[in-house]
Amino acid sequence: MNFDDELRTALKRREPPEGFAERVLARAQAPTARRLPSWRERWGWWITPSPRQAWVAAGVVAALLLVTSGVQFQRRRQGELAKQQVMLALQIAGSKLNYVQQKTLEIGSGRVLENP
Repeated sequence: MNFDDELRTALKRREPPEGFAERVLARAQAPTARRLPSWRERWGWWITPSPRQAWVAAGVVAALLLVTSGVQFQRRRQGELAKQQVMLALQIAGSKLNYVQQKTLEIGSGRVLENP
C-alpha cells in the first residue's frame, strides 16, 4: 500500500459514533469554564508597549547609561592617578640611580662628591 492509498483510507468519510451530536450540543450549552490567558494576552504588553511603558523603558536605559558611564569615568580617573604615581616613582628611582651611579664613578676615580 502506498502513501496515496493510506491517505485516501485515512480521510474516507465515516459516520460519527452514536450520541456524538447530543454531546456536542450539550457541551456548547454548558457554562464555559474559565480559560487560561494565552501567552500573547499575558506577555503581549512587552510586544506592543503603551507610551507610558516606553517612557519607563527609556528612563531605565538612561539610568543604566549614566551608571555605566560614571563607572567608566571613575576607572579612567583611577588609571590616570595610578599612571601619575608610577611616573613619580620612576622619576624618584631614576634620580636615586643617577646618584648611585655618580657615587660609584667617583669611588672608581678616587674623588668623592658631596651628598646632593
